[in-house]
Amino acid sequence: MPATVSDEHLTAVLRTFVRTAAPVLDAVRESGPQDMVAEVRPDRPRGLPRRLLHVVAGVRIPGTAAWARMDPPRRIRWWTGPFGRLTAAITAIPGLGGVLADRLPVQDLLGTAAQGLILCAIAGECGVTDLDTRTRLLAAVLFDRTLETTPAGVPADPAGHEVEQPSGHHRAPALARLGGALWRLGQELRGITALLGARPAGRWYHRVLGSLPVVGVIGHYLAERAGTRTLRRRALTWLTAGA
Repeated sequence: MPATVSDEHLTAVLRTFVRTAAPVLDAVRESGPQDMVAEVRPDRPRGLPRRLLHVVAGVRIPGTAAWARMDPPRRIRWWTGPFGRLTAAITAIPGLGGVLADRLPVQDLLGTAAQGLILCAIAGECGVTDLDTRTRLLAAVLFDRTLETTPAGVPADPAGHEVEQPSGHHRAPALARLGGALWRLGQELRGITALLGARPAGRWYHRVLGSLPVVGVIGHYLAERAGTRTLRRRALTWLTAGA
């Protein structure tokens, strides 16, 4: 494990990341068609548009009635499943350059940002909104680092440790802009570049495939998916032990 990043610096970077990730996650959660579905009344005749809205309401994505009925474990599987596949595809795009792309930190910046975002989502589904707890979760799962609640030199939030949530009138960006959000989140991690290679990733054969031009994107995608599965297992183990 690289020792070039102190606990104080790692804590400061990850706390900023957690704050930045909160509105991104809220945007994903609020991007569903809940407003249209709410207008459908069962006592009215159902034409084709209304039937389609009811079908949409049954889709298990954030913002739908089906999502509201899901329990935390099933929601966590969505974050690491369909959502994780989407972030893995975005993260794997630099892999088109093969071994040349591996020499740049873009892959690890995007990948770590995506994994950190998923970790914050898992924490939220488990009812963990505390800023310090989410910070320690990211440090433990991504980098195998154990952080104190608030190390010396890192100022605590004067208003407490709750993650700030955007107001209900916040205009959430579409999922199509997720790539831009991951890139912005990745910029928050530039101060700990030396640690990014320690995050959960795929096996050696994923790296071999990822070193090839063009088809390397497949290797990077498979590596990200394998890393997400490891990440979910570590996160749930850490959160269960903390509870």
